[in-house]
Amino acid sequence: MNTTFSVIMPVFNSEPYLKEALDSIIRQTLSFKDHIELILINDGSEDDSEALCLQYKQNYPENIKYKRIENSGPAVARNTGLDLVSPSSHYITFLDADDKLEANALEAASAFFSVHPSVKIAAIPIYYFEEKTGSHNLNYRFDQGSRVIDINKEYSSPHFYIGGIFIDRSIITEKVRFNESLYFWEDALFVNKIILSEQQYGVISGTKYWYRQRISLNSLVDTAWKNKYRYTELLQTGYMELVTASLQMHGLILPYVQFLLVYHLKLLLVKKNNEMMEKTLNETEIRIFVEELKKLLVFIEDKYILEQSLLNYRKEFLLNLKHDGKFGKLEFIDKIDKEASIHITEKKLKGLHVEMKGYFTSEFYSMKESDKVYIQIGNRKMYASHRDPGKKVIIWGYLVTDYKNDGFLIQVPIWCLSFRFGLETHQGDIELKRINYIKTLYRRLFKRK
Repeated sequence: MNTTFSVIMPVFNSEPYLKEALDSIIRQTLSFKDHIELILINDGSEDDSEALCLQYKQNYPENIKYKRIENSGPAVARNTGLDLVSPSSHYITFLDADDKLEANALEAASAFFSVHPSVKIAAIPIYYFEEKTGSHNLNYRFDQGSRVIDINKEYSSPHFYIGGIFIDRSIITEKVRFNESLYFWEDALFVNKIILSEQQYGVISGTKYWYRQRISLNSLVDTAWKNKYRYTELLQTGYMELVTASLQMHGLILPYVQFLLVYHLKLLLVKKNNEMMEKTLNETEIRIFVEELKKLLVFIEDKYILEQSLLNYRKEFLLNLKHDGKFGKLEFIDKIDKEASIHITEKKLKGLHVEMKGYFTSEFYSMKESDKVYIQIGNRKMYASHRDPGKKVIIWGYLVTDYKNDGFLIQVPIWCLSFRFGLETHQGDIELKRINYIKTLYRRLFKRK
């Protein structure tokens, strides 16, 4: 058998999904019997995964290797698989036992490496299926087609996931292994140490790695948020090890590494993950986590935080952690969305007026105590009174944004059918949302007809 690809698949209690994953390899457009070696590592499964693996091995004895180990985690399972790769194999890839490969994935990878023989590591785009569907956020890297990314020129194109990665076997040595002390992010660290060494990686378009977002949400990635390891220890071992690797290889922390760390770190700022963290860690553990994060942020230039696709108040939060609260606010009054910044939450008829309650909101500006919401009727200004909407943003116990000045209450004359909201600030007046009840009434009458 002239082996071209070795596919390493750790298996742990994957019986409901395993057949689909196995078949996606066997049914590749690249001949399974002639060019593919499938290495199955049973990581101590307690279901019927072993029986299914052995059945497939019996059907394809020349192409499938199988080994059972005590439950040790994905890093140990993948390293065990690496040790079983045949010397004749050219490229190594990994597939989780609940995921699957597009039928042309290996053929597309083979074609890419034939055009780019000097490239030692490449990735294919990731797409979700089952509970969540659609394209992975990082798939923008594939918009220009198959190509080679120079991480020194395109540092804002990080890669994390082991699935859909193809690695030239010639660079896999005894030192190139998954860190078995890590229980999360071991794949990102493994992949990125190789990328740092190569300073480039390929992106292969026209195919897909299918990542199963389980309905049960019981995968290692899903449950990691409930594991204390996911927080402080990840900073100390996973993140900092990548920082150390960059320093050892290049004498500096490459922009690629800095951008990548913030890109991954921002997941912790998402509300649901923030809430999960507060349920998982106690107050002392959260405080220790924040102190460790501050140490990490010292290695990251401000620009790589500012360049992230991240809400402004979250950027402010990270930058103020880094600068001990001395960074201040990120405000861009010229970026306020004039139509979307005024929200009316309640309208009530009171005599000859309509009482409106609402709030001002913008990612780029928070109202000051001296700011005033008003409505403009012709040349006349009518000011709203302040009211606290009770909205706050708290991250890891820190009050990040308090919207106490953003609420308003205003009395609008009942005869006024058209007016514009505005905001009076120390930088001048800003015209905001226009209200036109004449148009609203016309549309309603038109719809009835």
